[in-house]
Amino acid sequence: WKHIEGQTQAEPIGDSRRDVMALTALGNRLLSSGHPDPRDRKGQQSNVGIIESLDQGKSWQRVALAGKVDIHAIAAAAKTVYGYDIVKNRLLGSDDIGRTWRTIQGVTSVTSLAISPTNTSHVLAGTDQGVKQTTDAGRSWQPASGPNGIVAFGRRNAWSIDRRGRVRRADPSGTRWQTIGSVPGPPAAITATTNGLIVALED
Repeated sequence: WKHIEGQTQAEPIGDSRRDVMALTALGNRLLSSGHPDPRDRKGQQSNVGIIESLDQGKSWQRVALAGKVDIHAIAAAAKTVYGYDIVKNRLLGSDDIGRTWRTIQGVTSVTSLAISPTNTSHVLAGTDQGVKQTTDAGRSWQPASGPNGIVAFGRRNAWSIDRRGRVRRADPSGTRWQTIGSVPGPPAAITATTNGLIVALED
């Protein structure tokens, strides 16, 4: 689906019913992972791996790891991409827009990811053990912000919202977190903007 500025409703992109498990935008490029359209699964692997679109989602091309990964959390900035694979329960990192990947140690059970727009070595990960962060491209990880939450990076702040709806904010370094408010329910997705945060709640 896409939303065009000035319209009141989102509209579908094409007629594909592909099962999207993770999606992120990198400029005009979309990166995604998931499972093929049930109508087209004959002869296809059950996991599409990493795929990309350069035409706003109208068509998709394979990039890497077809049949090998099922990414359920993904984030990208510049040429750097991080994704969490639930097939082998591992965090993966790429420095070439998803063409080649490496396994990153030190963090597991990742449910959301965010990369600093000003420093791609700085990554937030929402995990079952709470929010973790790395400032050295995954070589080491430190606790960042209390309970597990969905995470986001803006240019001015880092953010997390936990399952109870508590909103936490930090400076761009991610070292000084404070609870600033709450939303009325568990978050499904969050996006940082120039002036704050956009939150979609679960049904």
